[in-house]
Amino acid sequence: MRRTRPYQQRKDAPTARVTTATGPSISKAQEYVFIREDLRRLLLTAGILTVVMIALLIGIGR
Repeated sequence: MRRTRPYQQRKDAPTARVTTATGPSISKAQEYVFIREDLRRLLLTAGILTVVMIALLIGIGR
């Protein structure tokens, strides 16, 4: 029969997680503004990359 050591909690492990109730740091309206700006930036980048890819395909095809 194999003997195992009894479970011992690590000394550096916290016994309980302390949670603090904090509210949101930005409002919903501000969050939506940030999301809209991020999507606008993403669409601009995707559009530029699409134009560059089409230009490269046309350039390679010649």
